[in-house]
Amino acid sequence: MELYDGLELLLKITGALLIISIFYYRLYELSGVGSRTGAMVYDESGNPLLGFAAASLMGSGFSPYTINWHAVILILVDALPPVCLLMLVSPALSLVGELRQDPYGEAVPARCDSVAKRARAVVYACVISMIGSNLLQLFFAGITGAIGGADVHIGLELPLIELVLAMVLLLIADGARRNRALKLDNESII
Repeated sequence: MELYDGLELLLKITGALLIISIFYYRLYELSGVGSRTGAMVYDESGNPLLGFAAASLMGSGFSPYTINWHAVILILVDALPPVCLLMLVSPALSLVGELRQDPYGEAVPARCDSVAKRARAVVYACVISMIGSNLLQLFFAGITGAIGGADVHIGLELPLIELVLAMVLLLIADGARRNRALKLDNESII
């Protein structure tokens, strides 16, 4: 029972940290992708345009602000594994609750399948995020002509926390499914 209590606590802390990571850290990163261009646009009476009037010029040559879309896309690609892991926390908590009540219950295989399916999705998201981030950097570097510049950071950067937690949950789900199958097999022999 203490194992399930510890796993439940770990999952709840992980969920809270993922929410902070997604909604605070990523939003903080996104807040730094815009910059002033220095362009000022004036209306007919000579007053500078501000607020929504200035925002309506985004993307044009008269825009007072510019957004680094390359950085926005890379931030969103890097946010993929934490989002997928956050979607895994709820089924994992329900599996832990089911295992606490009856480790050999009828609902265990369905919960194990749900957790295993989402854990595989997290592993795939980690790999796709790493490969996608590198490919996008090469693509954007080719577009902007920055190959060899400081903007390209190609490397093997796997999100280890997401990957390890997904693999552990995958192993727990597989072990619980096998234990139930073994118990049913033993009962059928007796």
